[in-house]
Amino acid sequence: MEVSLRSVRFTCGRCGTTYRDGLLLGGYGRLVVRDATGRHPSVADLMADPLVDLLGQVAGERAALFARVATTPADVQGAYLRLCDPSPAGLPWDRDALPCCPSCGAQPTAHERLEELLTTDLPLLRHGAFDALPREQQRAAAAGALTARVPSR
Repeated sequence: MEVSLRSVRFTCGRCGTTYRDGLLLGGYGRLVVRDATGRHPSVADLMADPLVDLLGQVAGERAALFARVATTPADVQGAYLRLCDPSPAGLPWDRDALPCCPSCGAQPTAHERLEELLTTDLPLLRHGAFDALPREQQRAAAAGALTARVPSR
């Protein structure tokens, strides 16, 4: 899927390499993620994915049943990422991971937003294993993903 990204200059915290990559401009309904290593950027088109509708239904049912505070968009995004197939490296997706250093693979410690835009094609996130489940198991998996909490960094 073609996405426009804000060009950003990153500085590696380990080796000092300076490199450019892109961060999402805030495209409504789209989410650019990477795996926990900062590699394998991919995009989720949340407005077009029926999985998001199912998560919203399950969240609404749970809120009514337990008088729970409304589920936030971040809760739904986190649940969505937990239900997606893992990255090519077999790792979970992380909406907060920054692009890793191309020289040593470490995370950056500094970044500077640039004025230029990058337009690039990124693969869409998939959830084939989830899609293969029967409908009732999908609902149970969605409920479990909404209650799961990712450990703090």
